[in-house]
Amino acid sequence: MGGVQWLLSLFITMTSLPLAVSMYMEDSSIKKENKNNVFITTCILLPTIIIFLGIFFWSIEQKNLSTFWSTECGKDLTTRRFKQATNDETRADAIFQNSRHHWESIKEDVREWVESNWSRWDEEKPKWLNKVMRAKIPLDLIPTAAERGKEKRRRETFAAEGKGKGNQVVPKEEIEEAEA
Repeated sequence: MGGVQWLLSLFITMTSLPLAVSMYMEDSSIKKENKNNVFITTCILLPTIIIFLGIFFWSIEQKNLSTFWSTECGKDLTTRRFKQATNDETRADAIFQNSRHHWESIKEDVREWVESNWSRWDEEKPKWLNKVMRAKIPLDLIPTAAERGKEKRRRETFAAEGKGKGNQVVPKEEIEEAEA
């Protein structure tokens, strides 16, 4: 959902409350006391929500403010971040920290990037390509059957050493560090 869609949903939600209250107030079978309570609650609730929204917009990082007026959806953001990335770490973060359906439209670009860099990464072992990040790279993107098999065995060993968290395997060392 883009920021504009989010703001539109918020606006619809905010306007639906007074409309629902006004429809409720028109019902002649409801006691006047109940109508007064609903009216008072609405008069307190709406300004409170508006104040909290103001605080929210005032307190968020200024660089993120533009996302509320943007029509860019999450999938488009993922694609743009991947294509504009200037290094492998930023690219991997843009892709593998998100759901696969976010980058399905550029799957072949991602495959080509992983295939062309996998051997180098395996040899150089860059700091960003830790066990957790490696586990997020789909096996079908790894270039050869031999490398896929090696990576699959490594992940199985890794899973046996650590605890799973959903589909993501977290190594024992990271769990111990987090608990310390």
